[in-house]
Amino acid sequence: MNVLKVPNSETMVLFERSLGAVNLSPELIAGAFDFTVDSGRDELDDFTIIMLNIQDADVAFFRHKGDPANISLVCPLNDMPVTALQKRLDSLRPKLSFEFKVFEEPW
Repeated sequence: MNVLKVPNSETMVLFERSLGAVNLSPELIAGAFDFTVDSGRDELDDFTIIMLNIQDADVAFFRHKGDPANISLVCPLNDMPVTALQKRLDSLRPKLSFEFKVFEEPW
C-alpha cells in the first residue's frame, strides 16, 4: 500500500464520489501506517485527507473541518462497486478497527 499525493483538480469534487464513511479520522488512518495527511479546501470548507492505493485502487479518506462527526468520507477514485470497495477496506483491518457505513446513494 502506498500513500498518494492528492491531485489538484478543478473538475474532481471528492465529496460527490463518497460511497460511505468510516468511523475514523484521516489522521488516525494515516498514523496506523506511518503516513501523514494532506489538507485542502473546497467550496464547503477546509478538509484533511489521506489518499491510499489499496490493491491497485486509489481511495481517499477525508473529513471537512466543520463536520462535527469524527468520521472520514470514503471516496474511491476508480469506478468500483461498493462490494469491491468493502473488500479493499477489509485489507486495512489488521492495523485498523473500524465500521464502514455505506450510503444509500453516492453523495
